[in-house]
Amino acid sequence: MKKRQEEFNRVKTLIDSDRLNFNKDFNKLFGIDLRNVLDEYFVLRGEPIVEIVKKGKEYLLIINANVDSFKTFSSVIVES
Repeated sequence: MKKRQEEFNRVKTLIDSDRLNFNKDFNKLFGIDLRNVLDEYFVLRGEPIVEIVKKGKEYLLIINANVDSFKTFSSVIVES
């Protein structure tokens, strides 16, 4: 869980530090991080596809990923 939070924090930092200049390097790095996170939950078929679209002052993230199945969560503790 801590690893995922660190990955999300890294992505957030990347977005916050470069809101006006998305380039191929950012998309590649974000795609790698996203794949690592998704791989914890799903059996992925191929790489996820990420599209970032600027909508006024906000950004729209469009994420497409093909999965074969969900991974089991028997070792994950969920707090309610």
